[in-house]
Amino acid sequence: MIHYAYLLFGCFFLLMFGGVPIVTTTEVKIRARDGRILHGLFSAEIIDNQGQRSLLSVLVDITHRRASEMELRRQ
Repeated sequence: MIHYAYLLFGCFFLLMFGGVPIVTTTEVKIRARDGRILHGLFSAEIIDNQGQRSLLSVLVDITHRRASEMELRRQ
Protein backbone atom coordinates (compact mmCIF):
# COMPACT_ATOMS: atom_id res chain seq x y z
CA MET A 1 0.00 0.00 0.00
CA ILE A 2 1.05 3.54 -0.64
CA HIS A 3 -0.03 6.93 0.64
CA TYR A 4 -1.69 8.94 -2.13
CA ALA A 5 0.67 11.90 -1.62
CA TYR A 6 3.69 9.64 -2.20
CA LEU A 7 2.03 8.24 -5.31
CA LEU A 8 1.55 11.75 -6.69
CA PHE A 9 5.09 12.81 -5.81
CA GLY A 10 6.57 9.69 -7.42
CA CYS A 11 4.53 10.22 -10.58
CA PHE A 12 5.44 13.89 -10.72
CA PHE A 13 9.14 13.07 -10.38
CA LEU A 14 8.94 10.30 -12.99
CA LEU A 15 7.04 12.45 -15.47
CA MET A 16 9.14 15.59 -14.98
CA PHE A 17 12.61 14.07 -14.79
CA GLY A 18 12.31 10.50 -16.02
CA GLY A 19 11.39 11.31 -19.58
CA VAL A 20 8.11 9.42 -19.30
CA PRO A 21 5.33 11.46 -20.96
CA ILE A 22 2.39 9.70 -19.29
CA VAL A 23 1.59 7.16 -16.60
CA THR A 24 -1.09 4.97 -18.09
CA THR A 25 -3.88 3.43 -16.06
CA THR A 26 -2.23 1.54 -13.25
CA GLU A 27 -4.00 -0.36 -10.52
CA VAL A 28 -2.92 0.76 -7.05
CA LYS A 29 -3.81 0.02 -3.44
CA ILE A 30 -3.82 2.97 -1.05
CA ARG A 31 -4.63 3.32 2.62
CA ALA A 32 -7.42 5.75 3.51
CA ARG A 33 -7.15 8.05 6.52
CA ASP A 34 -9.42 5.75 8.50
CA GLY A 35 -7.11 2.79 7.77
CA ARG A 36 -9.21 1.06 5.09
CA ILE A 37 -7.44 -0.30 2.03
CA LEU A 38 -8.82 1.15 -1.21
CA HIS A 39 -8.25 -0.13 -4.73
CA GLY A 40 -7.97 2.41 -7.51
CA LEU A 41 -7.02 3.00 -11.13
CA PHE A 42 -4.43 5.77 -11.37
CA SER A 43 -3.36 7.79 -14.43
CA ALA A 44 -1.23 10.91 -14.72
CA GLU A 45 0.41 13.14 -17.28
CA ILE A 46 2.13 16.48 -17.54
CA ILE A 47 0.00 19.12 -19.26
CA ASP A 48 0.70 22.65 -20.42
CA ASN A 49 -1.59 25.00 -18.51
CA GLN A 50 -1.21 28.54 -19.91
CA GLY A 51 2.53 28.08 -20.36
CA GLN A 52 3.06 26.36 -17.01
CA ARG A 53 3.68 22.63 -16.71
CA SER A 54 1.20 20.95 -14.37
CA LEU A 55 0.53 17.42 -13.22
CA LEU A 56 -2.93 16.15 -14.13
CA SER A 57 -3.81 12.99 -12.23
CA VAL A 58 -6.92 10.88 -11.80
CA LEU A 59 -7.65 8.16 -9.28
CA VAL A 60 -10.85 6.17 -9.81
CA ASP A 61 -12.03 4.19 -6.79
CA ILE A 62 -12.67 0.56 -7.80
CA THR A 63 -12.87 -0.87 -4.27
CA HIS A 64 -16.44 -2.08 -4.69
CA ARG A 65 -15.62 -3.65 -8.05
CA ARG A 66 -12.71 -5.60 -6.52
CA ALA A 67 -14.92 -6.75 -3.63
CA SER A 68 -17.58 -7.94 -6.09
CA GLU A 69 -15.00 -9.82 -8.14
CA MET A 70 -13.65 -11.54 -5.02
CA GLU A 71 -17.18 -12.50 -3.98
CA LEU A 72 -17.88 -14.03 -7.41
CA ARG A 73 -14.66 -16.06 -7.23
CA ARG A 74 -15.69 -17.47 -3.85
CA GLN A 75 -19.02 -18.74 -5.19
